[in-house]
Amino acid sequence: MSFRWVIISILFLQCSIQLTAQANRTINLCFENIEIAKAIDTISGKYHVNFSYNAELDVLKKKKKVCGEYTLSSALQALLNGENTGYSIISNTVVLFQLITPDADSIQNISPPKPEFIDITGKISNATDKSPISYASVSVNKYPISTVCNNDGYFKLRLPERYYNDTIVISSIGYMQEKIAVSDFNGQIRNIKLFESVVNINPVIIKQISAENIVKESLSRIKNNFCQRKAVYTSYYRETIKENEEYYSVAEGVLNIAKAPYNSHTQIDQVKIFKARKNENKLKLTSVIYKLEGGVANCVKMDIVKDEAPFYSSEAFNTYKYQVDRMDNYNGRLLYIISFKPYSDTEDLTYTGKLYIDKESFALVAATFKLSPSGLERATQLLVKKTPRKTRIKPYNTDYRVFYREINGKWFLDFTYTGIELKARSKIIGFNSTFSAISQMVVNNIDTTNTERYKYRDISKVQDIFTEQIGEPDKNFWGECNIIEPEESLLEAIKRIRVESVQTKSQGFWQKIFGL
Repeated sequence: MSFRWVIISILFLQCSIQLTAQANRTINLCFENIEIAKAIDTISGKYHVNFSYNAELDVLKKKKKVCGEYTLSSALQALLNGENTGYSIISNTVVLFQLITPDADSIQNISPPKPEFIDITGKISNATDKSPISYASVSVNKYPISTVCNNDGYFKLRLPERYYNDTIVISSIGYMQEKIAVSDFNGQIRNIKLFESVVNINPVIIKQISAENIVKESLSRIKNNFCQRKAVYTSYYRETIKENEEYYSVAEGVLNIAKAPYNSHTQIDQVKIFKARKNENKLKLTSVIYKLEGGVANCVKMDIVKDEAPFYSSEAFNTYKYQVDRMDNYNGRLLYIISFKPYSDTEDLTYTGKLYIDKESFALVAATFKLSPSGLERATQLLVKKTPRKTRIKPYNTDYRVFYREINGKWFLDFTYTGIELKARSKIIGFNSTFSAISQMVVNNIDTTNTERYKYRDISKVQDIFTEQIGEPDKNFWGECNIIEPEESLLEAIKRIRVESVQTKSQGFWQKIFGL
């Protein structure tokens, strides 16, 4: 069994729980007729950020009066108000730049700019009962550009305008594939109905094929089915944490992943955070803080073809029992759906779930799994990293999903989903709560030409806490990046956890982004 993969998967689930109160990030600032350059030095120390700017900017010598309690963004807005100077916050660095304002004569001669991007939006549902289809794949035909819809079936895909004459492909296991021209969306939200695919097959044929042999054949064909070249993936990542039914942390980012070839056992995949943002409930004081460790790094390690899982490896057959449940359709091809479970109670962490294997190529198309009851019981000490005195923390459910996508005859990682639910009780403070954390990652673009790997200090590691690596965003944060559209319940949660300044009821960045 691949012990390395088990430990890594558990590290994803590690959490840190401690008695504390959430800090209010607004800081009291008072500048009386001070040069902006000196005010920036003070802000840098107060908010622990660096500044990058042209030292010859005229605005630096101007004097300002700013007094009150501010977040970093509101402090910069107050300081630079009316000064024809903009700013952008990237990680822990604030970049200042001069805004260029054309004169009135030049404005008259400027024609409306041509849109550089096309937004494709829609809702995917079952054609029979109209129920939403969750996490269906939405991609550009024959190009490595994709996203997935959310739990309610909604999606948004942002494309460069050069793809206007191409085709959007919508796919989901068990449904017939749908293709729609990009031009047919015409800026409107399309309601897309997928029809269930009925597979008529003689059960005798299934019985003639051993489930174990199917899995062995799938493993033996990894070199032929999966990309054996280095690649760089651009991916979108979202991490949400709830206490009972209330969100108190939402964080998301764009990741760059230096992907090693699937046949490489020496090179590991590296992940680097390109840009990220977050929102947390700063108004709510809670007695217990839940932190998710290693979410970013371990979402990448959910690629069970690259990082062998204990149930999908050459060593699995002494531990796991496999059974062909049925066959299903995916993009016009038949899939074996194979369930697996441990033979018996062992000292190792074990899983139960399903493998989806292409009948023609034996490529692994998807896997859904969770820790078995005995595996969850044994994992408790590994899942919970730190607990307050006389506080009992018990994980009671896990959820893992990984999907792959075929591009020009080779398969690539497409989407990963990880979830954990824990119960926390403390007799000392009368605390009884349920915590849940979900991490999702979708690969939006794949580049097999520019494959530079990253320095060790720049990559995200399994001990890193994503929310502690994020700075404040600007209102046009995502630009051309593709994201997973949030569910309606998430939008409502964001309304509840918005941050209002003491002096003015200004909208938080989530309200600006989603127009709330």
